[in-house]
Amino acid sequence: MSGARPSIDGALTLPQLDVTPYMPVAPEAATSTAGVPAWSTERIDLSALSLVDASFALDVGELTLQDIEISDAAMTVELVNSRLEANLTGSLYEGTGNAIFVANARTATPSFRIFADLQSIAALPLLEAAAGFDRLSGTGRLNIDLLTSGNSQAELMNGLGGAGSFAFADGAIRGVNLAQAIRGIESALTNRRLPEGFGDQEETDFSALEGTFTVANGVATNNDLIMLSPLVRVDGAGTVGIGQQTLITACALALLPASRVRAESVICKESLSRSESAEPSMTHASALTGMSSAARWFRNCVQHYCGRRPRKCYSQRAGQCVGSGWFRGRYRRRHRWRSR
Repeated sequence: MSGARPSIDGALTLPQLDVTPYMPVAPEAATSTAGVPAWSTERIDLSALSLVDASFALDVGELTLQDIEISDAAMTVELVNSRLEANLTGSLYEGTGNAIFVANARTATPSFRIFADLQSIAALPLLEAAAGFDRLSGTGRLNIDLLTSGNSQAELMNGLGGAGSFAFADGAIRGVNLAQAIRGIESALTNRRLPEGFGDQEETDFSALEGTFTVANGVATNNDLIMLSPLVRVDGAGTVGIGQQTLITACALALLPASRVRAESVICKESLSRSESAEPSMTHASALTGMSSAARWFRNCVQHYCGRRPRKCYSQRAGQCVGSGWFRGRYRRRHRWRSR
């Protein structure tokens, strides 16, 4: 066919649609200890976007994308001169959401946009379906708006820019009781063991968990994480190197006066890289990512402190724990941790 590109218009209504078989399969690591697979450097082929122009509307009663289920889904797709824009709205996990995806192949280096706004979402079933993550419950909202460009996965991830926010209420972080863990730090240093409060049956209830983040050159930065609960306040900040698959976090934990325990803020930083860990994870805020990494990190720090110099706490696996003043200060002021 020569001349202008063919144009396709249409509308379709379906009771059910599973698009999982048509989605790309994510690469897997060779073994469980080989680390997170690196982003692919293989060139992305978007030549199909130049074959036709299209305008299409799709209504689906139950739409399935891998393990995510959306009801009453309405989608519109516009493809004009190698630029694809898809808009999706629907109900999911007790809330509602709308999303926009744009792929622009009009230039030699394609560009992409992903926007999502989720409201009144139940966090636990959503995170389980989207990421196999079952450590956070609560109801709230999530908003992201990201832009990037590149010819491969690696270029796209390293070029990400944008912003986002989240806010959850009346939920729990599973795997740790922060109030109990903070109270047990002095005993842990004395007995050289992980404090109580960690385990699959433990959890920390919260009334609010929220924060915002910005993304530039593939690095997401958060400076205002806050979690409020009846006994504990957590303030946090950190960066996630999406392109390089690294993570640096800082968190401050304090028992509130209602707990009748006087405790100073605890500050810890850690950096994990893909080459050093089986999976990128936050450790001191470990309830968000799994407890085994937190247990290893804390045990290594305590053993290093108790067995060697109290001025330095260093974990080869974690990178560097900024604890030179932290452990030394707590060692000299242990009485301040006792109940009044």
